[in-house]
Amino acid sequence: MQLYIRGQACHVIECEGNESIAQIKEQVAVLENLPVEKQDKKKKKTGRAKRRIQYNRRFVNVVQGFGRRRGPNANS
Repeated sequence: MQLYIRGQACHVIECEGNESIAQIKEQVAVLENLPVEKQDKKKKKTGRAKRRIQYNRRFVNVVQGFGRRRGPNANS
């Protein structure tokens, strides 16, 4: 896919469908020699709240499927 971006100059960027907005912004910033700004991240939960999320992820929202069980970091 080609994106046509108009800034200080016109740019054409080749990208696949799985790129995020932040990655595209970084590419444009590199092309225009602009400083790249970091995005703010949400703070992680701690203590009781973290354990609650962990419990829900492991035991409550379990989808029973066939075959081998996938790990928590599997994307497929």
